[in-house]
Amino acid sequence: MHDSVIIGRSKDYKDKVLSQKAPNVCAGTPTYVDGVKIHMFRTARGLDPTLQGKFKNITFSGFIDTGCDISAVFWTDDEVRVGSWDYWTALEDSKVEGASEVHIANLCRAVNVGITDLYITDKNSAFGEDHGSTEGPSTIMLYTNTHKKLQYFVEPTFCHDHPENCFSYCENTCLRTVTFLLDPGISNEHKLKICQKNDPQNRCEIFDDWYNHDTQDRF
Repeated sequence: MHDSVIIGRSKDYKDKVLSQKAPNVCAGTPTYVDGVKIHMFRTARGLDPTLQGKFKNITFSGFIDTGCDISAVFWTDDEVRVGSWDYWTALEDSKVEGASEVHIANLCRAVNVGITDLYITDKNSAFGEDHGSTEGPSTIMLYTNTHKKLQYFVEPTFCHDHPENCFSYCENTCLRTVTFLLDPGISNEHKLKICQKNDPQNRCEIFDDWYNHDTQDRF
């Protein structure tokens, strides 16, 4: 998406709705409004990764006083196809105005269907508390009081946690996804162990095997 402006529901909009007794755009119970609802899967195999979820030169605004119970710029759908997040998304030269950090994301729909590895790269750190004062990239990542694996090697002081919305904003943090191709017939014999290099605490994380049943690119 390029050169667009996505506007939340402003106070002026709210006043017009109330004065005219018009139907509100808030959906669901509790009511919510979203800026972007992101897929949890690639729409087609073999797509160039840069064409998946890249938002460039977009301004999001008006998400504080919407009249809805819950307001957030980024949401996910709840349709699961492969069981793991593979619609990698990045923000570039984009920003948010008139919204506190808690309104940046709500990733609870992904959590509710078992996705635990979802993240959005904010290349210019424009969506954090200080809106771009941090140099380099930051990351909006899935986080709850029980799902904290994406933060395992991240310095805790970098992260601003919002478990009620199932996300954390981690400054000076840039995650990358790696896919290892294995023979499906022996995938149950392998686990992935990742260790922090030169770590005084000798921290390591072990990931169970996971098998993608998509016949086009089984791994």
